[in-house]
Amino acid sequence: MKVSATFTTILAVLVTSATAAPYTDVTVRTLQPRLFSSSTGASASVPHPNVDDFYQPPAGFERNANGAVLRSRNMTTYKIENSAGAFQILYKTINAEGNPDTSVVTLVVPQAPVSPARLVSLTRPEE
Repeated sequence: MKVSATFTTILAVLVTSATAAPYTDVTVRTLQPRLFSSSTGASASVPHPNVDDFYQPPAGFERNANGAVLRSRNMTTYKIENSAGAFQILYKTINAEGNPDTSVVTLVVPQAPVSPARLVSLTRPEE
């Protein structure tokens, strides 16, 4: 899949400039049910990253620059309220020890962009 330069630039800005609000379990329980609903009306599930090939980095990913988009896909499993669509993006980064690694971000595109643009980041802490 070819990703446009504009899309890549937007992703780079979102990935590098996002700051998350303080995390609380209440925040996650409140936002998740409101943001995501099944596209079929039934209970849908996203495969766990351990069994989803999307999360596996391609061979030689280490040679890419940090921030390089390695893979992307439309999020078709869930309908996200008030959005024009959503994408998952696998990109190259480094871990805390400076070794090549990958990460995934989900980018939600609003139906009607507002000005000035707003950024919402919902992140679960992990070690």
